[in-house]
Amino acid sequence: MEQFSRRSFLKGAGLAAVGTAAVGLVGCGSAAAQEQKDWWMPEAWDEETDVVVVGYGAAGVAATITGLDAGLGVITLEKSSEPDGGNLGCATGCIQTCMKPDDADGMVEMLRHFNQGSVSKEDGDVLYPAIVEQEIEAGAWLDSLEDLEIYWVWRDYGDPSRMTGEVAWSERGDAGGSELFGNFHEIAVDKGADIRLATPAKRLVQNPETKEILGVVAEGSGGDIAIKAKKGVIMACGGFEGNPMMQQWCTGWGIHLFPWGTPHNTGDGHRMCVEAGAQLWHMDCSEIGSPCYRLPSEQVGCSVSMQSAGHFPDASSWLFVNYKGERFVNETKNLSHAPQHTRKRTVWYDMDTDTYEFSNLPYWMVFDQATFDAAPLYIQSTKPKSLVSYAGVHQLLGQEWTNVWALEQGWIVKADTIEGLAAAMVGTSPSGTKYEGVDAAALAATVERWNASCEAGADPDFKRDPETMAAFGDGPFYAIEMGMGMINTQGGPKHNEHNQTLDTNDEVIPRLYNVGEFGSLNGGNYNLGNIAEALTTGHFAMLHAGDLEPWDASDGK
Repeated sequence: MEQFSRRSFLKGAGLAAVGTAAVGLVGCGSAAAQEQKDWWMPEAWDEETDVVVVGYGAAGVAATITGLDAGLGVITLEKSSEPDGGNLGCATGCIQTCMKPDDADGMVEMLRHFNQGSVSKEDGDVLYPAIVEQEIEAGAWLDSLEDLEIYWVWRDYGDPSRMTGEVAWSERGDAGGSELFGNFHEIAVDKGADIRLATPAKRLVQNPETKEILGVVAEGSGGDIAIKAKKGVIMACGGFEGNPMMQQWCTGWGIHLFPWGTPHNTGDGHRMCVEAGAQLWHMDCSEIGSPCYRLPSEQVGCSVSMQSAGHFPDASSWLFVNYKGERFVNETKNLSHAPQHTRKRTVWYDMDTDTYEFSNLPYWMVFDQATFDAAPLYIQSTKPKSLVSYAGVHQLLGQEWTNVWALEQGWIVKADTIEGLAAAMVGTSPSGTKYEGVDAAALAATVERWNASCEAGADPDFKRDPETMAAFGDGPFYAIEMGMGMINTQGGPKHNEHNQTLDTNDEVIPRLYNVGEFGSLNGGNYNLGNIAEALTTGHFAMLHAGDLEPWDASDGK
């Protein structure tokens, strides 16, 4: 009879027990490893260190710096070929957290309120006070880092329905998340960090009897590398927003959303941790980002985001229309977190109960010659408060965006008349229904009503600011098919107050930690402070791992 191992089980039907979408998307370890006497153990360790950190975003860099300061040996593995900071590289760079000890109780209650339904009372009673206390201590640690250049701004959210008590933000002047990460990275490099770029982790090495994590097998330029982690492994590998199948199965949006941040978050860590017995939580929690341009986003694998109307002239002639040729939303209202801030939360994902199609998908941005000439539809930016996307988009595209170039690529379509434009607006619904153009009469009526609203100086349908409104000219006219971005996912392994990864029985998997957005405590509440959580959990996970005795201390391995 063929030997039935844990790994062969995970490669087969057993995946269904944890969710096929969550883990069945990337290959498992080599068959050769299983043919060894101890199939789970590499024939030899290629390298060894105290702690291996998997992922080099906010949580990963915090763990790396903390380990170096503690005198630990640290090897940091990163899938990207560049130190781009993961999702921090596309963030505004603000750290929302709790810094005042006397506000700790209010912060705990805020977490409890906003995470209702995603964290049990029993878990919350332990985890919320722990993370708040740790964030207070982490604030002092951040202040101690030379050259980080942060400062704290106190803001009181007076609306208890949104947030209670006082929280703190850290803002690097006029610098965004990419520059904030750049400062962290420089600190890590100055401290002698061993950062292995373009070296993705492939599997965890786990003792099947003790369940201890002993190391990591990674893919190097010359082949697989077995790295012995004498104290532990910290998984800081982000979410799965770069994995379309996991997106659609786990989050429930039902459509392909393009990652707003790094495209390297493809769920590798989820698969590795499930193989090790980890329990997953918050897999349905995600945050939707700004509208993006569908075809170029598909080409580069991440969101080529619209930067909102802010980079157009004060008044611009452009609209969003669905496949019926009708407006359905205020095009300029807080598009960075579209579902939360539009006319109604589900406006992008309303369903037609007669056709069982999305009511507003596919959709297009339509505009006139004046808007085409005014400014590029895509402007790469890393400044805070702007709707940024992955820092390397322009490199992935091959050049900086110009509208003439995008027209040549076929991403923008052009026609001399509104009726001709309607015929050229070809798109496909999430269910696969092909639309060979939109209703010409409806599109013409939409533009006519818009022009009348511009003349009257008010938008009675969606209350768009009159300062952003301009009537369409006589032609030619343009359209570009749109999609939606995804800022992040929050799901991953469940952890305890020390960020130790828990198995399906809520028992600790020894020497395994998960931090940051990889199994976030905050569930679907992106705005509760993802960057703060990442920095805090990365810092404290490393401190906890550093206190452990090496697993090989007594057996001589």
